[in-house]
Amino acid sequence: MILDTVFAAADRSLWGRVGHWFTIPEYHELGRFTCDGVSLRASPRDRKGKWDSGLEMTARPLGDDEVEVKIKATAHNPRGNHDKFVKLHFDVLNGEDVVRSATMKPIKCPDRGDEEEGEVTITLQSNTLKADPITKLRITMLTVDY
Repeated sequence: MILDTVFAAADRSLWGRVGHWFTIPEYHELGRFTCDGVSLRASPRDRKGKWDSGLEMTARPLGDDEVEVKIKATAHNPRGNHDKFVKLHFDVLNGEDVVRSATMKPIKCPDRGDEEEGEVTITLQSNTLKADPITKLRITMLTVDY
């Protein structure tokens, strides 16, 4: 499955304090899509048919010309859907040009109906974060039974 969305870290107003995780409504909507039954979503404590965003970021400047962005993904594997490894690859795009890519270590997701998390770090040149048109994020998700 391939999903294209905005790269939220391009909006510096979301950064907040160092270590602050943020998400956006577009990332919540990614939870509607599934790859072999697995989705990017986190369940709230009440679990009444709602979910929280399965994609979050944190960003911090590294001097004047670089930014470190961490991406946290939460994969939901429903009960009875077989145990899965979830492989996520991220491309940061300006137009059709790939600015930077990163592949997350596979997330091991048993079929208990729970969520499992993974993280990956991407370091970018500050000038590659565009507001108009906004820098994009392409997520490629692959699942494999184990």
